[in-house]
Amino acid sequence: MNPSNHEVHRAVSACRRRVRRTRAGRRMLGRTGDLEQAANRDSNTLASEIDRRAPTRARFEVREEADAA
Repeated sequence: MNPSNHEVHRAVSACRRRVRRTRAGRRMLGRTGDLEQAANRDSNTLASEIDRRAPTRARFEVREEADAA
C-alpha cells in the first residue's frame, strides 16, 4: 500500500519544518545551506513520518469500503 502524494507531501513538509526548527536540523542546514538537501538527509525521518500516518490511512480506507458496501 503506497502512500498518496498528499501524505508524502505532508511528511516532506514535516521534515523541512524539523530541519528549520531543530538545532540538529539547523546544523545540517548550515553545513550545506540547502534546505532541500538537508530535508533529504532527514529522509529516514521521512519514511517514519509516512509510517506514522499509515494507520489513519488504513482506517479511512476501511471506512470507505464499509460505505461502499
